[in-house]
Amino acid sequence: MHKYIGTRFPRKEDDRFLRGRGQYIGDLRFSGMRDAAFVRSPVAHARIVAIRVPEHLRGQVFTAKDLAGVKPIRAVSPLPGFQVSEQPPLAAGKVRQVGELIAMCVAETRAEAEDIAAQVAVDYDELPAVYRSHDLFAFPSLSETFGHPLTEAMSTGTPIVAADTAVHREVCKDAAVYHSPLSASDLARQICRLNADEGLRRSLIEKGVTYVASDYMWEAHVDRLLDIFGQVMAKR
Repeated sequence: MHKYIGTRFPRKEDDRFLRGRGQYIGDLRFSGMRDAAFVRSPVAHARIVAIRVPEHLRGQVFTAKDLAGVKPIRAVSPLPGFQVSEQPPLAAGKVRQVGELIAMCVAETRAEAEDIAAQVAVDYDELPAVYRSHDLFAFPSLSETFGHPLTEAMSTGTPIVAADTAVHREVCKDAAVYHSPLSASDLARQICRLNADEGLRRSLIEKGVTYVASDYMWEAHVDRLLDIFGQVMAKR
């Protein structure tokens, strides 16, 4: 099975998407249905000092304090040596990754829920990011849709060893060292290689910081979206 990981295959589903016949979860509507949007952490590690919700929106915004009795999400696997981990549905007291969910906002439509989320203010007491205290970041994951940890590592100047998949190469380009997927021995070799080659480490760090600044900053992303919207509206 591992030989298919990272391999390009012809897509069969695009025709219906290009012709507007695709259907997504967001297209399904039911009686009494509500939409939700989330307030997410913009920092990798911080204490949550306060979550400030406008008084008139308190009935539509939910935080960890409102989830009494709700059990955490558990990651389990029958694989030998797998360590079970738990994560609360909404961050309680501390955030540990960029994008971690802090509050859920509920409304009649997704647009209204997004507007509510934009009015929720969170005060953070930033803590040292885990990446900065380590020599390198190993990321052997095989099923990422984007790979936020990779951009976090690059932004903090941490050299990366990642599984050789199409997603990881798209995100990191030549700012990472890649190992053969599912090969623990190759992962170990690449870690030793990176650990012993200071020149390679510096090169990866410089490239990673540059890529994040040019491709993965929120401000630049928003500017590109506005530019696209402007082009679309100009053609109407």
